[in-house]
Amino acid sequence: MVRTGVLFDIDDTLVDLASAMTRALGGSLIEVLPPGALASLGLAAGVPVADGAGLSAHDAEARRRWLTFSEHFVQDVTGAYDDYLAGRLDFQSMRILRLHRAAEPLGLRIDQELALRWVPRFAQLAETGVTPFPDVQPLLDVLDAHGIPYGAVSNNVEAFQRAKLGYAGLSGITVVVGTDTLGVTKPDPAIFHEGARQLGVLPEDCWYVGDNPVVDHDGALAAGLKAVHLDRGVPGSGSSGNSPVPGFVRPAGERRVIHSLSEVPALLGLDAADRESVSAGDAV
Repeated sequence: MVRTGVLFDIDDTLVDLASAMTRALGGSLIEVLPPGALASLGLAAGVPVADGAGLSAHDAEARRRWLTFSEHFVQDVTGAYDDYLAGRLDFQSMRILRLHRAAEPLGLRIDQELALRWVPRFAQLAETGVTPFPDVQPLLDVLDAHGIPYGAVSNNVEAFQRAKLGYAGLSGITVVVGTDTLGVTKPDPAIFHEGARQLGVLPEDCWYVGDNPVVDHDGALAAGLKAVHLDRGVPGSGSSGNSPVPGFVRPAGERRVIHSLSEVPALLGLDAADRESVSAGDAV
């Protein structure tokens, strides 16, 4: 066994899934929905600008409607992904349910036939549109330089997450444990233990970094790993899987929180030069 290893969550920890989903949502709906439905969602003139500067009153209302809709969808405020993890929904049905629930507050009902046409296009754009956060590769380079093994443990199926890492340019992460690897999901201890086993480290010598305070930090800590909650301050990050988990008891004590992966080398006790090389990624 080597001395230590690091496991990461994937979505909104290594890759910016929230931004990719927002872009994919707008692009796919513009291709599928009729003009009246697009107007209801604030998409009649295309996806509203992000900063909202210099908008007319009409444009500002369109932007408000789009933000209401897209944030509801991306942040999954009604917990559809939790239902998927619990086996109550398949993956496609989960995404369509999120679409319907996000549209309802704006008084729009999206026809099921249109939703079925939308979902594969959204899936394609979202999966291929992911990008890594700028602090990811500098950290992986430091871990490689020190011979520290790393991998990922995710609450999604392994092949899907491997493909996502490939699109993000992170195919060098070869250890990937998904929900189908052992047939369990975070925060089940077995999924964290399998990640540590594949790295060749003991659970107590393995760090786990993720954006979800419950299934990532608390789950890893309960499994005996050294847990870190990565709070990037990204809207929608850490939302899915944040509901109470039946039978799971949150470990006592304060959570260890970081705001960038540039803080990981210090946790591992690496020298100042390594910390600075990762911090440079934050400024990219």
